[in-house]
Amino acid sequence: MRRSEIDRVEISHMFDGIDIHLAIPIIRAFSHFALLANVTEDIHRERRRHVHVDAGEPPQDSNLAATYVKLDSAELDSATVAEAL
Repeated sequence: MRRSEIDRVEISHMFDGIDIHLAIPIIRAFSHFALLANVTEDIHRERRRHVHVDAGEPPQDSNLAATYVKLDSAELDSATVAEAL
């Protein structure tokens, strides 16, 4: 569905009238798949972070450490930062 290979209506027709006893394992399987995909993504992100740290590179933009560096370089007083957060 994400790549527009199939639309929502077509998917809804595939599962229309499905027996609940058949649907529950399918729902659980998709749930487990999504959780495993998220864990895999987290592990990959952490592995890439270690590569950057080991290379002595600055924190990546999507990293909280990079936010701290940017806040420090912005020379804002702590009250301004606290109010914004």
